[in-house]
Amino acid sequence: MTAPRPDEEDVQHWLKLITATRERLNVLEEQIARMGPSAPPHVQTEAIQARKDIELYRARLVTVQPSEKANNAVGGNAHEILVDYRLTRLEKKVDDGLATVYETVTANNARAEEWRRNEREFRVERQQEHDERLTEIERNAATTADLTYRIADRLNGMTLRIAGIVVLALLVGLLIAKGLGL
Repeated sequence: MTAPRPDEEDVQHWLKLITATRERLNVLEEQIARMGPSAPPHVQTEAIQARKDIELYRARLVTVQPSEKANNAVGGNAHEILVDYRLTRLEKKVDDGLATVYETVTANNARAEEWRRNEREFRVERQQEHDERLTEIERNAATTADLTYRIADRLNGMTLRIAGIVVLALLVGLLIAKGLGL
């Protein structure tokens, strides 16, 4: 039995580390889910570190060169095929990310347009209410002005009557005074 090449050992090593760290992360995430906001900070910190470790192990796994057996099987350009495969996967992730961003932006634009439409409708309603109140105030002002003019007319009429009564009283007083010889 032949010993595995160092690159194959490296691949196995990184895969085992990823698996073990993923298992640890699953346990931590279960604890966080059970405890909710009261989960101790050290558990949350350990979960964050486990995620970082998994990313580090994956990055190291990507740098492992293909074995000689893989090179011979594909005609000596296994590294190029591996790089091309990794680029294809990366492009897919970027495309998926861009699609998600596009969907999010589209949804946000739709929400923003709905908010703008609601705001315009609200402003129209407020303007209508304002116009109705202003019309009511103008009607009340016209009614008040009309009542004021009526009262002023009555007061003028009363003033004229009172003035007439006063003049009449003075004349009567003068006639009485003349008749008495005063």
